[in-house]
Amino acid sequence: MKIIGYPTLASPDRDSLRRHSKQLLALATEAVALAIEKDEKTALSWLQKQTNILVMKYKLLATLKGNNPRISLFSPQTLSH
Repeated sequence: MKIIGYPTLASPDRDSLRRHSKQLLALATEAVALAIEKDEKTALSWLQKQTNILVMKYKLLATLKGNNPRISLFSPQTLSH
């Protein structure tokens, strides 16, 4: 499985990368719990929505700070095994 949302900022600092990594790990952990409780399809759908929200937040913050963010999104099909 590939990471489905990763904002690439012009010059990301160490703290930003650490914070982003923690957020992605928290989302992945929650998705695994959801897959166990419900099913994999539901978990993957939820994870796609959450990472899209995260990417939009990063893009907005970068725009407000005057950066020109490049956002890389992988298609949902890359989530299947």
